[in-house]
This record gives sequence, structure tokens and C-alpha cells, in this order.
Amino acid sequence: MRKYITKISSKGQITIPKEIREYLKAKPGDKIEFEIKDGDVIIRLSQKPSDSMLGLGLNVKEKLKLSAADLLHKMRKEDFEEE
Repeated sequence: MRKYITKISSKGQITIPKEIREYLKAKPGDKIEFEIKDGDVIIRLSQKPSDSMLGLGLNVKEKLKLSAADLLHKMRKEDFEEE
């Protein structure tokens, strides 16, 4: 296990080391989640609500009474509102 050290700025900001950004596949504008669990802090790339729609299939209209395009539009709008 590698250890990375970074400083906290006066504004409470940190720089995520390049190897960790690459491992997470994080890009500028992505959101990062922090979770405290059993005394440790877990960092992960936050998933957008629309990411859960990938591979949904052809039965969307029957199940949700929405077209896949309408559902995707709704989910992207929720993504935008989160920002």
C-alpha cells in the first residue's frame, strides 16, 4: 500500500495526488465523496444519478411509462441541479 501526503490550504482545500486521480479516473469537474467508516476516511468518485441508467434496456417505456430519452433527460436535469 502506498501512502500519499498532501497539505491543507488556508481555505481547507487539498490537491489529490495524480496517481489517486488516475486510479479513480477523476476528471476536472467530477465530484468526490468522503466517508468516515471505522475510524478511516474513504475517498471515492461520486456517481451521477444518470450513471445508474447505463444499460437500462428496451423495457423502460413499459416499466416507467416514459421513453428512455425522456428518462435520460430527467436524470441529466437532476445531475445539473446537484451541481
